[in-house]
Amino acid sequence: MAFSSATVSVGGVTRQSEYQRVMDNTVYNRDTHLSRARATSAAAQSMANVVFTKVIFNTEVFDNLGEYDDSTGAFTATYAGYYQVNAAVLSANVAWAAVEIWQIALFKNGTEYSNGYFNQIAAAVTSQRHSILSDIIYLTAGQSIDIRVYHNQGASVNTHTSADYNYFSVHRLS
Repeated sequence: MAFSSATVSVGGVTRQSEYQRVMDNTVYNRDTHLSRARATSAAAQSMANVVFTKVIFNTEVFDNLGEYDDSTGAFTATYAGYYQVNAAVLSANVAWAAVEIWQIALFKNGTEYSNGYFNQIAAAVTSQRHSILSDIIYLTAGQSIDIRVYHNQGASVNTHTSADYNYFSVHRLS
């Protein structure tokens, strides 16, 4: 496919057509500055009882700016902007009593920012519990976010060992 090249001079300023600048690769490439990171976890991680415990998603799927730290579970923004955050965490199969909960939350610089699906048990059951979260957050350069689990099952509960159910993704929108 060929693109036509047009050069226009207005008021002494010469401009190439958008098509030509793209073909010449002289256009500022926004994609190199947009954060895109996704990490998963297929390893069981112990979540403490009645306290928010940080989830370590230890397998990076992609991270084009190197902002996610798979040893700490924190994503640290390189650029200021609005970020779309998605996460999910599934518990291992354990015994739950009525009114016990399993929930994930988004933390910004160590402070709770928003909560995911509040999965409250209606009646005693042995099962897995799942919580998901989707939100948009504004970050300045250097601010960090992470995902934490809260539950009140009565003892530590492991996460499930499937990367399909345990993930954290971040994408800078603007």
